[in-house]
Amino acid sequence: MSKATLARLGAVSTEQNRAERRRIRYGKGEAAQMLSISPRQLDRLRERGAIIARIDGGRVFFDHDELVSYAKSQPAEVA
Repeated sequence: MSKATLARLGAVSTEQNRAERRRIRYGKGEAAQMLSISPRQLDRLRERGAIIARIDGGRVFFDHDELVSYAKSQPAEVA
């Protein structure tokens, strides 16, 4: 996972991230964008239990901490 992706998730501290208020949860499209994957790939991860979602009013949401945890659990590319 690149530093840019981790920075978007708030896992890497930057001046901009410190200034922005972190959201608690994200819709499926936003969560997929933060992980740099398609919404369908995110659905597959949820169906497999690789990432946990919450249902509220019939809509699917992903907690910020769950997205960060999943991103950090993925293997890093070693150059």
